[in-house]
Amino acid sequence: MEIRIKDLTKIFPGDAKKGIRDTVAVKDMSFVVPDGKLVGLLGPSGCGKSTTLYMISGLQVP
Repeated sequence: MEIRIKDLTKIFPGDAKKGIRDTVAVKDMSFVVPDGKLVGLLGPSGCGKSTTLYMISGLQVP
């Protein structure tokens, strides 16, 4: 069984009353993990690695 992710996006809403704009955590991410393969997500702090994993695992809604 493979894992297939297509056009995954997560936007955290801002607060218009406080002048805080929406934050795009993940934008249009697509990838396939073939059966038996291991994948790691690398990147700087705040680039959406944890958010991506939370959405894949179902802990957070895309």
